[in-house]
Amino acid sequence: MALNMRLDIKVKENLDDFMSDEQITKAMHRLGIEAETHIKDTINTFVRSDTGRKQGVHTGAFRDSVRVTRYDKKGFEVSDGVPYGIYHEFGTEKHFVPFADKQGNLTPLGQWAVLNFQLLGFGSQSKRRSTREEIVKSKGGMMVSLDEMAPFRKAIKHIEQVYPKIFKEVLEDHDSTTNTSET
Repeated sequence: MALNMRLDIKVKENLDDFMSDEQITKAMHRLGIEAETHIKDTINTFVRSDTGRKQGVHTGAFRDSVRVTRYDKKGFEVSDGVPYGIYHEFGTEKHFVPFADKQGNLTPLGQWAVLNFQLLGFGSQSKRRSTREEIVKSKGGMMVSLDEMAPFRKAIKHIEQVYPKIFKEVLEDHDSTTNTSET
């Protein structure tokens, strides 16, 4: 089962009283880009509480999957495209992750273990298969946990702070364009 994170912001105020549909849509798009950027920055700079080292990016798949997936005059949506984003959002308790599943297929952690065993000299290229088989037979794994990163929830707080500025800029852009075209 894949659980993807989604930030879906909808406007409650009646913006039609002082902005055109085009202006509202433009502001929503800018807010969506602002949220996407903030989420990616949070992922890039996240520091683990137990080690004091950055945790956020290993392959970049989570960060790179974050996109504005919809925007219109009513709001915007930013989503991730990986099944494990929710675990970065809320964190996990310490738990056991096996090297292989019940069918004997290596998990990503098991693939990492095979590579590291070979790099550290516990196996050789000619023993690649036997190293893999040994790891599967070991029924081993690791205890792991993820700190709560909360990039989507942090983006909501950020948007709450910057939305007045963005709406003001969109209104000013429109006013300066209107004044320029009238002269």
